[in-house]
Amino acid sequence: MTDYTAWEFGGKTRTIDMEDYETSKRFTDAAKILDALNTEEMTGTPEAIQKDCETIRSFFMAFLGEDIFDGMPLNRRVYMDAVSDVFAFVKKQKIADATRLLRMFQSFAPQAFEQAGTE
Repeated sequence: MTDYTAWEFGGKTRTIDMEDYETSKRFTDAAKILDALNTEEMTGTPEAIQKDCETIRSFFMAFLGEDIFDGMPLNRRVYMDAVSDVFAFVKKQKIADATRLLRMFQSFAPQAFEQAGTE
């Protein structure tokens, strides 16, 4: 069975469970930090790269409570790939969770309707 809560980055596995209230809240709140990214004009100036990397680092600190880039150089491509990867991970997890809940509901729903009709 696939573990949809295990996210891997930088050689380390972290647990991200979006059905957990605290995790979901941290993610939602942290995502607002990414509004500071200048996606209209991704310049290659050292200042812009540093600012974007610091913004992304702040997002992960707020979300996961750790610096996932500790010891890594400021490389916007690596940092943006991490953001893209975690968002894809969260989306995949939410789809898996919705599918699981739907299947669970479908397995119980016919029985519930049958019982309701006999009472």
